[in-house]
Amino acid sequence: MSITWLRWYFELKRASRCVVGEAYGYSSSFVSECKECDEIGWRFMLYFTLHLSSKLEETKQRFVNHWNKEHA
Repeated sequence: MSITWLRWYFELKRASRCVVGEAYGYSSSFVSECKECDEIGWRFMLYFTLHLSSKLEETKQRFVNHWNKEHA
């Protein structure tokens, strides 16, 4: 594991700093406001930890589609 990977890992663990939290303006409010966003946030963390880049890409697309449909 590289220092960069560890830094990203700890950023992803913080709900307000993960990809989904960033879309919410660096807020962790999505955890209680949107079940789908919460699940997607956990999937980002899981797939990053397991180094599953194809699953990360799928999750990114899922999030973009969900965000555009429900929150845009």
